[in-house]
Amino acid sequence: MVALILGAGGVAPSGAETTILGYLENVRLMPDDIGVRAKLDTGADVTSLHALDIRRIDRKGEKWVRFTVEAPNGRAATFERKLVRTMRIKRHGGGTEQRPVVKLAFCVAAQTIEAEVNLVDRTGFNEPMLIGRNAMPTGIAIDPHRTETAPPTCAAK
Repeated sequence: MVALILGAGGVAPSGAETTILGYLENVRLMPDDIGVRAKLDTGADVTSLHALDIRRIDRKGEKWVRFTVEAPNGRAATFERKLVRTMRIKRHGGGTEQRPVVKLAFCVAAQTIEAEVNLVDRTGFNEPMLIGRNAMPTGIAIDPHRTETAPPTCAAK
């Protein structure tokens, strides 16, 4: 069963063929080429990334965020991105929390996507990244019975 199809008859709205991805895929954070596993969740509005040591910093009067992402192989990278906004997220156990949101580029299959991503300590979740509808690439179908169907193949910039 396919959970989401963009386009009809196997063709995306742009006329390109539809790519079938699993609900779990390996992605690469760009440009540092940090690999993480992501859950593609059509039920989620926004994208979240497991980040450690999240700190708001001031850079020439602008608000930025410094954070660290660790890959499963132990490699880590520290990112600095301009703070786009802060978003309020409802917690499953009740209440809300404030999360910083940054623009981040990442590679899914053969597509580089730049999207707003909220940063949070996702310790306790199965996957370090959740890709919501705000960052779903066009021309894809998600098969909930498949995983790791297309390795990230975007060219490094």
